[in-house]
Amino acid sequence: PFPDVAVDSIFCGDIAWLSSQNITQGNGNGTFGPTTSVARQSMAAFLYRLTHAGKDGKCTGPAPFPDVAVDSIFCGDIAWLKATGISNGNSDGTFGPTTAVSRQAMAAFLHRMNSVVPR
Repeated sequence: PFPDVAVDSIFCGDIAWLSSQNITQGNGNGTFGPTTSVARQSMAAFLYRLTHAGKDGKCTGPAPFPDVAVDSIFCGDIAWLKATGISNGNSDGTFGPTTAVSRQAMAAFLHRMNSVVPR
């Protein structure tokens, strides 16, 4: 699905599915970056697109967090996370859009998402 994802990788099928569902378009340079960490803003986009048929969120109001600009391509996705209660941000009121998602935070996001968007 991307030039940096080997066909014989155990994750190739999963990554190909993400691409086919428009959940990811990869990085701006056409690669996927299979071993890089996922930033919280990218995680927000993945979850939004997963639940909204591959569409991007739209930011129509004030910024959802002080460190998320209204003109950010991720603003709508992050605003949706906040509006649904999937993310309440960090204890200091920020979201930390470029911070890597920890496994424990990802567990919380998925658990909360399951309550909002039942399977």
